[in-house]
Amino acid sequence: VSVQILHFWTKILGMTPVLATSDSNVAVDNICEGLRSRGVKAVRVGRPEKVRSVIEDMTLEAEVKRLKEQEAADRSGKGDADGNLEAPGQRGLVGGKGKAGGKFGGKSGMKGGEDVGEAVARHFEDRRAQNRQDFELQMKILREADVICTTTIAAGMDFLARLSSFEGILVDEVAQNDIQAAVEVDCGSGWVVLYPKQRLQIAGSAESLWMRLREDYTITSHVYIHAEAGLFSSEMCTSELGPFNIQAERWLEREKMSVALAEAQALLRKVRDKSLTTHDLEKSQKVCQRRLLIFLLLYMVLTLALSGLTMHFAPELTLKGWVAFCSVTAVFTWTMRHINKPLVHLEKRYGTGASLVLMWSSFLFFLLGPYVLLIGRICQDIQHDFWECMMAVADITDFIPLCILPVGLTIHWFVRKFHGKLAVQLYPDLLERHVAQRALENCIVFHGRVLEGMGRGCVCSWPGKYAPAWDAMVRSSKKGNTSAAVVFLPEGSQLFGLHDSIPDDDDLKDLTGSWVIVEQSACWCVPLYGERKPWGCKWWTKWIANVEEAVRQGAKLEVYFFANSKGKGKAQSFGTCGSEHLRREALWRRREFQSSALFQDALRSGLEELSKGYSREKDRLFLDWLPPDDRQFLRDSQGLGESQKAEVAWLERKGYPYEEVDVKKWLYM
Repeated sequence: VSVQILHFWTKILGMTPVLATSDSNVAVDNICEGLRSRGVKAVRVGRPEKVRSVIEDMTLEAEVKRLKEQEAADRSGKGDADGNLEAPGQRGLVGGKGKAGGKFGGKSGMKGGEDVGEAVARHFEDRRAQNRQDFELQMKILREADVICTTTIAAGMDFLARLSSFEGILVDEVAQNDIQAAVEVDCGSGWVVLYPKQRLQIAGSAESLWMRLREDYTITSHVYIHAEAGLFSSEMCTSELGPFNIQAERWLEREKMSVALAEAQALLRKVRDKSLTTHDLEKSQKVCQRRLLIFLLLYMVLTLALSGLTMHFAPELTLKGWVAFCSVTAVFTWTMRHINKPLVHLEKRYGTGASLVLMWSSFLFFLLGPYVLLIGRICQDIQHDFWECMMAVADITDFIPLCILPVGLTIHWFVRKFHGKLAVQLYPDLLERHVAQRALENCIVFHGRVLEGMGRGCVCSWPGKYAPAWDAMVRSSKKGNTSAAVVFLPEGSQLFGLHDSIPDDDDLKDLTGSWVIVEQSACWCVPLYGERKPWGCKWWTKWIANVEEAVRQGAKLEVYFFANSKGKGKAQSFGTCGSEHLRREALWRRREFQSSALFQDALRSGLEELSKGYSREKDRLFLDWLPPDDRQFLRDSQGLGESQKAEVAWLERKGYPYEEVDVKKWLYM
């Protein structure tokens, strides 16, 4: 709108020069860029570092530089036409830039033997002359310009006051969001969302506006708009709204601190778990290496002893003994291939096939090579044809010990597959996996811990999305300070993915009877989630057992809700938990929202300028996009996690009283 008005003034009405101002550098840049696209001669006045790069050539400084270069080119062309009588050496001396001249010109570069003081005075006189020349060029450019674009602060400088007058002054009235969070603005026609670095045109008839932080409606501001153009204050920037800006910045700081704290706690948890795992792994590896060394020593001693006895008492069994030794060694090498660095490197680079070919070809080479050499050594002592002797001495029965290979490899596969505890002791490659599993069970897995004590508080439902608070609660429980019935079996734990059937009790008949069950017995996943889930429902039976124990102890059951959502998000009943969960999943999977006009308009309005609040704003837009019934259903579901809804519904089904607690008390522990 501002660009259209200025174009009409300058090109249709012939009003020049015109002053265009706005409190925002971004707004001034936009006006200047729009005027250039319409062929209006506009000049951007202001600090160069505040100007966007796309209009740097429209700044006053760029115009002065361009005019100087043009005048220099004109003088150069005139000098060439006159014969260029000045010698190059003389130009170097006059400018004071020869090697002997220094900054102000040395003695060899001074005229008539002038001293240093005279050179300094002459230098500053030249600078003043240059400044006067630059000022005259600036005033010339401004007088010839159609529109002078600057901020309202710069418009009040004496610099522009030297111009005689302006045919017109336009003050761009906008509301611009300089805060790194979404705000809502109401100029009298309804609330409009304003994302960071975005602008909103204010109607000329508007006398005031309301502004509030979209993330927290308690942070609001009421601003009166001054209509007098001479005040140059019609643009309302959120960074200049005093108390509103301070409160919003404090809210952002708290948000950043909470995010930073969560990230730091997650990093600390990761480092702590890794440290424990590394320590446990190093300890187990030392034990494994000691066992492996003892085994190798015993194997070598036994092999040497058997070899000596065979060659002394039964030399005819030497070849069979060699084949048996190679077979046993091959089985041992195969089982230990995961710690054989050359084989591991070869497998990573060329694949498993390459390592198999290398290993078994090496086995054949070390088996047949010495075997042939031994036969040849025997035949050298016999006074017969060498090759006939070789054929006569070689015996197919010498290779009977090769049966050790299939038997040994079968035992190896059976132990690794069906005897985990023994396999961990025998195979080093399984040790690291076992240690990681044990660390997971010790650090992350939580089976609950109900403490004794009548009337003692017991955590029986917890929102899983607050990981740092969860860690604090689990640590407190393991130390014996907090009683907790909650259960957490993450992926990778031994009980993850296991299912338990619903008991055939009379008080549970309504659960199995309300679902169409394909299998003979339904697991707890069906009433909890409406379908079988990959994480299983073993946790649910353990949770029920913990809750029953807490009730027997006379504990005070506690249900923790999302921050600032105490009492919200409950399911209608335990019997509807599954169907409600399926409905929520179906709604959140509606991907067509991202191609909707509402979401695309938000993207064009600067939605991606949000950093930390992007996902929350996207969820708000998604809810606004849904039909009213679905929108209200999802909003009413906020306050408890998916599994929590079933836990709370089960407590109400059983008639167990519980206390509603806000999780905020654990967030910064």
